[in-house]
Amino acid sequence: MGDSERERRGWSEEYSPEDYRFPELYIEGYVSERAIWVDEEGGKYYRRPVEGLKRYGLAVYEHAIKEAIDLVGSRVSRGFVVIIPWKGMRGLMLKEGTRVKLVEAAGVQVSHYSLEGTRVGERTVLSYVLTGKGETRTLRAGVEGVVAIILTDHNRQPPAYIYVIADEHDVIWLEPAE
Repeated sequence: MGDSERERRGWSEEYSPEDYRFPELYIEGYVSERAIWVDEEGGKYYRRPVEGLKRYGLAVYEHAIKEAIDLVGSRVSRGFVVIIPWKGMRGLMLKEGTRVKLVEAAGVQVSHYSLEGTRVGERTVLSYVLTGKGETRTLRAGVEGVVAIILTDHNRQPPAYIYVIADEHDVIWLEPAE
């Protein structure tokens, strides 16, 4: 894969699909043993308690569909941070009330092409979908923004994936403090 392909996909020099690690999801006010503390003004997050900063609890990634995103209203119901390994462990934060765009990918098999943290335009490929008839379809974003999180709807068979895309100006990038 060439450098231009890596840049287009939003991957750093060190990242390739072979060393993919799953992002971590932290939700504001979520109760869990592991947490981060967010310094929004300083653009950092800490993995240890820091007085005066908001606490975000580690959640199972699949809980975002119930705990952090209002699918009917297309908005963030609870603020959250997604820590993205292939972005140098940077955090992508969305505040409660942020309007988002939802793009669904459903089929027998879904192969993700654009991942969390990727800037997308209307023609950007999000995924390739294998249909029940054995055809491969290309799913394009249809909107502009940044992929904040990819939800999985296990209530459907086969499961559906929902790309949550936020306007770039609504995304707050956080650097790890340690």
